[in-house]
Amino acid sequence: MIVWLFNHTKLYWYIYPLFPAMAACIGIFSAHLIKLKKLSLSVLLILLVLFSFYQSEKMILRQVKVRGTTDVQTVFQPIDRNPNYKKAHVFAESSIGWSQSTHLAALLYGDLVPQKTGIAGFTKDRRKNSLLLLEKKRANEKRVNEAGYRTIAQNKKYFLVTK
Repeated sequence: MIVWLFNHTKLYWYIYPLFPAMAACIGIFSAHLIKLKKLSLSVLLILLVLFSFYQSEKMILRQVKVRGTTDVQTVFQPIDRNPNYKKAHVFAESSIGWSQSTHLAALLYGDLVPQKTGIAGFTKDRRKNSLLLLEKKRANEKRVNEAGYRTIAQNKKYFLVTK
């Protein structure tokens, strides 16, 4: 659990190895409650187990309904495994930031190295293949044109540029 707390992406399935140990602890605790032969404690235990199953099912159904590609994923897809951008640094505008989905899209679709220094970091970066993820706004389009950046990929919400 401590490793999960300090991990950058905090994916929920990282804690799956804890489930067998937690199940054993719950089983031992449940056996002690049943041995006490207290009806109220046994009913409480059954209600807790049913509630946990209900919450798990709710979470699974929510995850299944949400699946699909996001705008961030679709902007990274065109450079998927392009050798020109392998391990390239990618910077994100501060309004976008590096949320878990943005970070993973950069890693998985583009094999990129996310950087946290934003537009300022991109302009200072000397690499020719560095990328910048921007929201599609007039001010950003103007900035890209004035600086002479080249658009690599875009969709209705974002665009990805290079020097």
